[in-house]
Amino acid sequence: AGSVKMQLTPLPGTDFSDASQIQMLVHSKGYFKASTDSWLSALDYSVNRDAVICALGGLIGHLTRLMLDDALKNGEVLPYNVYQTCLRMDGQTLVNLEIFGNNFDGGSSGTLYKHLNHCITASGKRLLRRWICHPLKDVDAINRRLDIVEGFIQHCGVGSVTLEHLRKIPDLERLLGRVRSTVGLTSAVLLPFVGEKILKRRIKTFCMLIKGLRVAIDLLSALRREDHGIPALSKSVDIPTLSSLDESVHQFEEAIRIDFEQYQ
Repeated sequence: AGSVKMQLTPLPGTDFSDASQIQMLVHSKGYFKASTDSWLSALDYSVNRDAVICALGGLIGHLTRLMLDDALKNGEVLPYNVYQTCLRMDGQTLVNLEIFGNNFDGGSSGTLYKHLNHCITASGKRLLRRWICHPLKDVDAINRRLDIVEGFIQHCGVGSVTLEHLRKIPDLERLLGRVRSTVGLTSAVLLPFVGEKILKRRIKTFCMLIKGLRVAIDLLSALRREDHGIPALSKSVDIPTLSSLDESVHQFEEAIRIDFEQYQ
């Protein structure tokens, strides 16, 4: 079967191969306001600063096409320190060690990922892949993770409660992306015949997101309590903004109950 090539329409007015133009674009759009220092300071130790800025420009262009670039206004550019706390494994190492694909037929049978993957959520599977690709090398971080695992083994009830909640959580990352990508897009809703269907689909997606967030918040609230006997787990899920997030989700729940009850 032949392959199909898709050509993305370039954004007018910006040359993403010109680092100076990208810097002007970031300044004019007001991106990265959350950065305590200039966002360029995060690139001070880059080997090729202009190349990094051009790559950033490509990402900005992609988010702009998806109408997600508003998220960059409160974003932050941080130094790339991913390998400071974990081991670095290149692609060939992953292949040789048969981490994700075996050397027999390229499948997952017999691989480390196949052996470890007992995740029941899509986001959990993605997180496990990241953890395997970036194994920890900091002793304290390794011990904290082991303490949590040992706590789950010793307190089976906590694991059961966690699994019960996780089974009810949809793919929140994907739902957030779908909801965010439709913000401000009203033209499709105004189309005859299909506009109402599009609106209903968007509302259902948003309702799924809010329900999933409620389950996740309830789970985090249960795990942050110290009466379950796993102190390391309580510390790892102690999120300062959880209370404010709970209030925001509650407001959305009330609005959905009042205005969109038929979509439940």
